[in-house]
Amino acid sequence: TAGFSHNFSNIIGVDAYYDYSKERDYTSNTPTISLKKDLFEKNTTLTAGYSRNTDKISGQFLDQRGERKTDNYFAGVTQVISPETAVQLGYSKNISYGLESEGIRLVPVDGALASSCTAKSATCVNEKFPGSRQRKAYIFNVNHWLAHEGFHDLFKRGSFKLGLRYYEDDWGIDSYTSEFEYNKYLSDDTILRLGYRYYTQSKAFFIKDTYATSDYFKVSSPQLEEFDTHLTGIKLIRRLGNEKSPEGANLFSDVFASSIEGKYEFYNESTGVVAHIVMAGLRFGF
Repeated sequence: TAGFSHNFSNIIGVDAYYDYSKERDYTSNTPTISLKKDLFEKNTTLTAGYSRNTDKISGQFLDQRGERKTDNYFAGVTQVISPETAVQLGYSKNISYGLESEGIRLVPVDGALASSCTAKSATCVNEKFPGSRQRKAYIFNVNHWLAHEGFHDLFKRGSFKLGLRYYEDDWGIDSYTSEFEYNKYLSDDTILRLGYRYYTQSKAFFIKDTYATSDYFKVSSPQLEEFDTHLTGIKLIRRLGNEKSPEGANLFSDVFASSIEGKYEFYNESTGVVAHIVMAGLRFGF
């Protein structure tokens, strides 16, 4: 990734960058540009953005490499309601066309078992998706700092974030996401973060339990099924309070450890997938 940000005479801010990624069977190129405008003494911020994905797909079951192009649009507004509260509204739209399959799965047809589909055959065929897809998403976030003296000691010097998201596409999938995060200063140098996220979605209109050769659409992707998920987590951040080395030190000797953090999350999906996620990190500043 390479890019730059520039504020033109405090009139409008521009971010532009280019992202390139390559896997064994997937290559993606994505240029992005976004604009930001502050209004009313920076109490209101307007954002708008556009990016274009050009993906080349060469999954193991594809006869030849395919291409997919996706146009991504985003617009949002962040509004400061009070010194302690800010809200954000956002809208995004994505339009993709080309090869929607990844070429990494086969679909059993005419009574074949999924476990037998390790190679293409008359009863194990490539996935077949619609040739385009339109997605829309609507988001609402609120951030609030619990600074008032009237709060119980348990909540003082804390903040919470509530996020809601609704998604729909022309493949018949609707999804809802709700997320809650609570941050609490246990001391001047220690922060506790608790989080929970719930996600649920309906299935694509062409999803079936079994497929026949005569069916036009045939898919085995689990991401298009109906399911819901729960993610619960706890994170602890400890600021180390280290100071920079004396003036005149070079860049490398001026590096210092600024915080240490650890996180645990539990993920549970209605399809039976369960995961334990553990993270430890040491953050450096200079």
